[in-house]
Amino acid sequence: MLQYKIITDVTTEPVTAAEARVHLRVLDTADDTYITSLIASARSYAESAHACAYADKTIEAVTDTLGNIDLPIKTLKTLTSVVLTDSDGVEHNITADFIADYYSSRLIYTGSTNAYKLYKVNPIKVTYVATGTPDKTTRQAILLLVGHWYENRGDESNADIPEAAKRLLGLSFNGAN
Repeated sequence: MLQYKIITDVTTEPVTAAEARVHLRVLDTADDTYITSLIASARSYAESAHACAYADKTIEAVTDTLGNIDLPIKTLKTLTSVVLTDSDGVEHNITADFIADYYSSRLIYTGSTNAYKLYKVNPIKVTYVATGTPDKTTRQAILLLVGHWYENRGDESNADIPEAAKRLLGLSFNGAN
């Protein structure tokens, strides 16, 4: 199983505080810091629902097997490196042994699987940049989430994700919250 962590997170949100203020019908900028944090949370929720990135972020993923790699966070923008650690603990940059399929966010291995004896734990480390732009439906879901959380802050009885946002994200039929 591929495990990953975010090395560099999003620096520019796909929805601005000004856009959210219009959606919320908020006229002043006093709550912009809070609104911006809600936008980040809503974007993160949408990214999790779709297993993709909606702005540039650097990902580091590790795996125990040498071969084709389906990246955990879509959409591949730039393959930075693929580093293999052998059984002696020596690192080898094997990026050239992969062809990046940007459409499917998959790395196709073209090297020899017998060339190295692998380190015991997570011997393959892939570093890449994922990016994307939410479509209109996802942007609307982000705004709905921001609106719901803004209006219901501190009210745990309304902590559930609104059904309209779930439907816009395509989650209403798989039981996701």
